Amino acid sequence: MLRTLRSAPELTMFGELTGQRRIDTAAVPVAELRAIADGAGVSVGQVHLAALAGAVRRWTAVGADVPVCVPVDTRRPDEHDRSGVHLGLVRIALPTATADPGRRLHLVAQRMSQRRMSSARSGARALIDQVPVRWSGPALRRLGDRRNVALTASVFRSAPALTVLERPVEDLFALPWLPPGHGCFIILARYGSTATLSVLTDTGVAEAAELARNWAEEVAVLAAAADVASRRKGAATPMVSSGTR
Repeated sequence: MLRTLRSAPELTMFGELTGQRRIDTAAVPVAELRAIADGAGVSVGQVHLAALAGAVRRWTAVGADVPVCVPVDTRRPDEHDRSGVHLGLVRIALPTATADPGRRLHLVAQRMSQRRMSSARSGARALIDQVPVRWSGPALRRLGDRRNVALTASVFRSAPALTVLERPVEDLFALPWLPPGHGCFIILARYGSTATLSVLTDTGVAEAAELARNWAEEVAVLAAAADVASRRKGAATPMVSSGTR
């Protein structure tokens, strides 16, 4: 909670919110993310956030680290029910001020270490279970306040071999949601051999499609830095669509 006392740097791409939504996606092979992770001794989620740090750095030319909200599962190992509140939030600073991609990956792995994430889960669970709502409610709102976090980033793992009306699902992307007052929510969905980044933005956010495209390019940059051969069949050009709500 003390980290939220430090405001997020102002991002020039974020304008006045309109209440309308735009979705942009970019896809890369899961094998490429996994090869980078294995080569660097980190997780796929950490590779995703390191690529996102590089993407935000290109997108905004910001000269400081940019804090993001990362949802965490607060369930204990013996809890399997689907009712109740099981998500908490942890504030992590993306190393956007760091030019070297390998160093960015190292910093993300350090800031999202197993020990730190375990502590974050315990703290989020304690906030839900042990703190009165009159205090926990404002605390959760502060963790997600746009002035304290620039955007929200998450990872979604789908079940393999999904079917709809007995027909196989070939492609999948996650549809994020925007918390009140926020302009950008990002989810990485892994399904089959493809990892698809979904970037949901308010239409007041400028050049939103660039963020998705930058992320795909930064994955390639990390692959080169980790001396990983590209697994792509073609250019990772984002599939772009937009709509209103």
